[in-house]
Amino acid sequence: VQLTSPSKNARFEACSDIRLAADATIETGTLRRVEFHVNGDRLLASTREPYEVVWETVPDGIYEIQAIAVDTDNARTATEPIFIYVGNVQPGNQIINGEFNCSLDPWFLDTYVNAQATATIFPDLWLTDDSSGVLVEITNQGDAFWAVQLMQPFKVDSGHTYQVWFTAQADQEKEIWVDISKNYDDYAPLHSFEVTVYDLNTYG
Repeated sequence: VQLTSPSKNARFEACSDIRLAADATIETGTLRRVEFHVNGDRLLASTREPYEVVWETVPDGIYEIQAIAVDTDNARTATEPIFIYVGNVQPGNQIINGEFNCSLDPWFLDTYVNAQATATIFPDLWLTDDSSGVLVEITNQGDAFWAVQLMQPFKVDSGHTYQVWFTAQADQEKEIWVDISKNYDDYAPLHSFEVTVYDLNTYG
């Protein structure tokens, strides 16, 4: 299997539609599909030639792209991963929300233990000069302080120092936790800090 689009280190404008394509052949057996993975997670798949999909409205970020061919026996062959750059990002950026100028992706809102909340994008929220933002409205905090979570998956490398900061405002003082944790397997925290959000400010 060979990734034919996009090219290594390609740059795209924020909110672009990006074509993901691959060539794949098999010597014996039957090829079932070609999967396209972004930052280690399966995004889309194609089951017939030409093996291609369109990743729509991609927000700012640095993305690791990989194609994986899967046969009917579930044997898998992967390409070497490549990186692409979307929007105003620089090498080294890990957590990017793109000022929510395209969609909520790669963030998503999750609720637990009876919590109820919504996330709405406002193009003219004007928390920053880039204007757009997301309003998280909590109608029921739930039965635990962690019951409402706004999350983004990303990779962390050992031996590096990471900075986390964001611009926020609340209609009353709200204690939140910024957690960097392992995936759904065990949720083990790598780092955590508490922030009280109220006045318009940059926190982190």
